[in-house]
Amino acid sequence: MDEQDLSGNQTAENKLPQAKTDQVIRQQLEAMVDRWGLSQADLADLAGQIRTGTGSPGEVILPLRAHAGFWGLITKGQADAYADQWGAGPRIAVLRPGSTFGDDMLGESRPSEAMLRAITHCEFKILRRADVEKASSNRRSLRYQKVLGKLAELSAIVLFLCLVATLALSLSPVRQFLSLAPMGIGQLCSQWAQGDERSQVYGSCAVHAWTWASELAPDDANPPLALGTFYFRQGQMELARQSFEAAEELAPDWAEVYNNLGLVYAEQGAHKEAITAFERALKLEPGTSAIEHNLGLSLQAIDATDEAITHYRQAVAFGGPQPSTLVNMAIGYYETGHSAKAAAAAQQVLRYDDASAPAYTVLGAVEMEKQQLQLALAHLRQAVALDSSYSQAHFYLGLAYRMLDQPEEAVAALERALATAEDEEMRSEVLRYLADLQETGK
Repeated sequence: MDEQDLSGNQTAENKLPQAKTDQVIRQQLEAMVDRWGLSQADLADLAGQIRTGTGSPGEVILPLRAHAGFWGLITKGQADAYADQWGAGPRIAVLRPGSTFGDDMLGESRPSEAMLRAITHCEFKILRRADVEKASSNRRSLRYQKVLGKLAELSAIVLFLCLVATLALSLSPVRQFLSLAPMGIGQLCSQWAQGDERSQVYGSCAVHAWTWASELAPDDANPPLALGTFYFRQGQMELARQSFEAAEELAPDWAEVYNNLGLVYAEQGAHKEAITAFERALKLEPGTSAIEHNLGLSLQAIDATDEAITHYRQAVAFGGPQPSTLVNMAIGYYETGHSAKAAAAAQQVLRYDDASAPAYTVLGAVEMEKQQLQLALAHLRQAVALDSSYSQAHFYLGLAYRMLDQPEEAVAALERALATAEDEEMRSEVLRYLADLQETGK
């Protein structure tokens, strides 16, 4: 008798027929209609966004407790499900073509309750929660479009009345008071603009509101500060810089202004200017964890890694253990040759965030130095399973395979590192190793 998969379907083949694959996916999508408020058109769009993944024998497909946020369907091959992180404990189940996983992660955004590891070469389909949420949000936006449109019209009327009042009144205290109305409207429109289909309409509403607030109270730094923050979140860095510089002229003693300017400069790659801005902010508000962290990032970006670590340590001391700070500290320690400290910091990261791909990558790199190659391989596989776009994880995984004399696996990992690399320095390093592998064959 054929074994049943997790969804109760009989499966005797190693590959799920396309018709059956389409049927299972359709059933899953239909079951989501009421929960997510989707239409049939939305289901068709989501079906087109289904992604295909693969896993080599022994590769972790889904780490334990990963906040991956997707539903999956095995279409080819087999995978084991374990209740522990490394697959050392008893096996929960064998997933075959037709088996599904991740229902809780998709429906309730819960972390994975089992670790999945490929037994044979596996292929699987993935539906991301982010795509479902986007479709649901778009559907809600369309339903309430008329209501939101009327609210936008009402906001415009209120702004117009404020402008009329401004023309009628010239006393400075009155103008300062009147600016509170457009400031509040700008804040409301800014909140509506986040994740809404009509974000352009509400974004324009926020910009106009805060611009009029600036005209009503030209000596107040709050309107340009709000504008700069809005532009920064929208990725409009030059407009953000101009707004924050206007706020700086009005409030040269506000640490927030210089911290925000530093963030803009860092985003534009001008890290020396960012460092100056962050240092100015710390003089005004010493002991601020977020500013110490930001300063550390820019120092690390210009290879002043020892100084960066000093500020990361300050950030942790002032603000408590923050995984984002600790992981950069771990990377900094590794870059400066302090492997033991790097590993300790990475382990501390995992106590707060056990799905941190950079932390597992640091541990893998340290273990490679100690010639503990199998342990390094396990950590690096965990890293790429958690974040397939993290080029450093693929890079060190390729080096680990190279040290284990597995050239084919090494080339595959390094090619993935090359595809995901974001800077030329990283690409050049990967290409150098790839050329060496092709020349020597190992």
